[in-house]
Amino acid sequence: MQNVPGQDRAAVPEKLPMPRPVDAYFKDWAGPVRPEFRSDIDMSRYTGNQKWLIWCLERFLNMIEA
Repeated sequence: MQNVPGQDRAAVPEKLPMPRPVDAYFKDWAGPVRPEFRSDIDMSRYTGNQKWLIWCLERFLNMIEA
C-alpha cells in the first residue's frame, strides 16, 4: 500500500484485477455469428479473455441495432 501525498494517515491499496473464469465460460463457444465477423476463424486459438472481448463486441453491435 502506498501513502497519498500530503496525507500521512490515508493509504491507497494496490489495484488488483478481478479474476474471471472466462476460459471455462467460453470453452465451447463457437464464436460470433454476425456477418461483420469472418466465419473461418478458429476460436480455439484465442484465450478466454480474447473470446470475452469478441463476445462483448458482438453484444454491443446487437444492442445498437435493436
